[in-house]
Amino acid sequence: MNPILWKPIHDPNSHINKFIKVLSDKYSDLQINDFSSLHKWSVQNYEIFWEEFLLFSNFNYTGKLNPVLEKKDVFQNNIWFPNLHLNFAENILNSRFNLSNEDKKETCIISIKENGETKFISNDELLKNTLKIKSYLKKIGIKQGSKVVACMPNVPETIYFMLAVTSLGACFSSCSPDFGIPAILDRFGQVEPELLLISDCYFYKGKKIPKLIDFIEISQTIKTIKNTIIYSFTDDIPDISNFPNSLLYNDMYNEVEDTSSFEKFSFNNPVYIMYSSGTTGLPKCMVQGSGVLLNHVKEHLLHLNLQKSDTLFYFTTCGWMMWNWMVSTLFVGSKLLLFEGNPFFPGPEALWKIAEEHKISIFGTSAGYLSALEKSGFSSVSHFNLKNLKTILSTGSPLLPEQFDFVYNKVSNTAQLSSISGGTDLNGCFVLGNPLSLVRRGEIQGSGLGLNVQIWNESGKQVFDEEGELVCTAPFPSMPVYFGNDEDGEKYRKAYFEKFPNVWRHGDFGIQTREGGFIILGRSDATLNPGGVRIGTSDIYRIVEKIPGIVDSIAIGINIRGEEKVILFIKVREGAIFKDLEIQLKEKLKVEASPKHVPSFVFSVSDIPYTRNMKKVELIIKNLLEGKKITNRESLHNPDILEEYAQFKNSIFT
Repeated sequence: MNPILWKPIHDPNSHINKFIKVLSDKYSDLQINDFSSLHKWSVQNYEIFWEEFLLFSNFNYTGKLNPVLEKKDVFQNNIWFPNLHLNFAENILNSRFNLSNEDKKETCIISIKENGETKFISNDELLKNTLKIKSYLKKIGIKQGSKVVACMPNVPETIYFMLAVTSLGACFSSCSPDFGIPAILDRFGQVEPELLLISDCYFYKGKKIPKLIDFIEISQTIKTIKNTIIYSFTDDIPDISNFPNSLLYNDMYNEVEDTSSFEKFSFNNPVYIMYSSGTTGLPKCMVQGSGVLLNHVKEHLLHLNLQKSDTLFYFTTCGWMMWNWMVSTLFVGSKLLLFEGNPFFPGPEALWKIAEEHKISIFGTSAGYLSALEKSGFSSVSHFNLKNLKTILSTGSPLLPEQFDFVYNKVSNTAQLSSISGGTDLNGCFVLGNPLSLVRRGEIQGSGLGLNVQIWNESGKQVFDEEGELVCTAPFPSMPVYFGNDEDGEKYRKAYFEKFPNVWRHGDFGIQTREGGFIILGRSDATLNPGGVRIGTSDIYRIVEKIPGIVDSIAIGINIRGEEKVILFIKVREGAIFKDLEIQLKEKLKVEASPKHVPSFVFSVSDIPYTRNMKKVELIIKNLLEGKKITNRESLHNPDILEEYAQFKNSIFT
């Protein structure tokens, strides 16, 4: 059993304890003593759970709650709340209506650029700007069924725009401006939008990156685009003459606020279009409805215990699902802090200065960021006052046990470290933290309430303390309504239900402990299988990257003459000797893991490929070396590095 790093303190006013009391008062025979018993009840009675939570969280809706679920024979065809209608944006803004004059002036969003420029957005400003943009969008014909896309930095203006779009029943989709043009076209080109919002530039490491010339290609290539709105990231007025039917973003503020009532739409009316990473082909377009917001609010209230008094920050771009997740916190009425830029500019302390100054209570990031922070030699303990920090969230890739140690030794020894894991597919988490359970080294605390998440072996049987596939055995409200360009539903079926029919196989490889915790070992399609023994890549990384001379690594499995071999690529620290490191890592893997973990080939590389959301891409390297076509290099943060990996093909196969 892994060591305990954090213990919860009983709080009768936490959202989860209030919810338990509501349930206990309503269902007299219900015995809920801890998170485990609440979760067990929530999955055994998942329809009742989602109905009760929707009522508990005070969603604004019309129509009937029943049936909660219109059940179908096929998992992906289940329909949630078929008789319920609501407005997605209205619910996010709900806590801002009917405020006193004093509360209207309160800050709800803090926006910070990497150069330190800071804006404070009031409740009143958020509401008024959204309603002005809503007026403009309505005037140009945006309505239910319209598709609107944005390639924008992480700024308040992106939030106003998204809320205005979804308030009209239209569907919103976003990318980050640091995406290459092919990657943007691969996504937006499938959506066939009628309106495009773009930024004239963005900044990274203090350097201005102009984008307008690039975006001309997008507006000319996607023939469905009727109007383009250009946002100026600086005080400069951009030249928009090359964009037909174009408008400067700030000109939308000239409209009169649309104060008409918010039209209610079906619970399953498309709200977001999200994309798979697209590392080996065209990204899949996942169309999602208001079930996303219901699940987000469940995670914010019951799992995160987000309070109105909290300030939440998540380091993300508008091209990652964590942006959508983060924006939903406005539903609760808490304060949201946005950061746009490089998290290490001008140094590794950048985000922690912000955390101290603005009293961040919930700090969200990725395992990749924490790994880079550790390797920078960072320590907040003697430099920053983080007394307001109560929770650190981490996702994007597995959080290794040693990274738990780093956080508690060098960042905060009092905060709850919540490793979370899920995906763009459900726009949320399958496994995550909660306020009632222990935090154990290297483990995620438990699975999401209302989600029957299990680990299955190859025979489709649930296993504990044993590696296997992460599955969800029952439908959930935030599952995609449908996939784009998938009339017969075959793409949807193949994505999740091919291996275990009518059971959602998520594609993660992990372990469930008998105490209810989870350890994610990596993506299923990236696991290794030398000698018929299945190995998660994280088992290798946690050992190899402890070696002082190794900065980073990536491991893949390649079939060579009928036998899978482990191939390891390492980024060597300056001054270290590769051959010495190779001998050392092979010995450590043999002793600390097993002989099966020892790579057949070790190569030195100048960098490790990551997506723009800080995820290692084992599969794209595997496909590259196996001679398969790589169609979406632009999904990578550093696509040029692939040429370096390609040169090792002859060494491996000869």
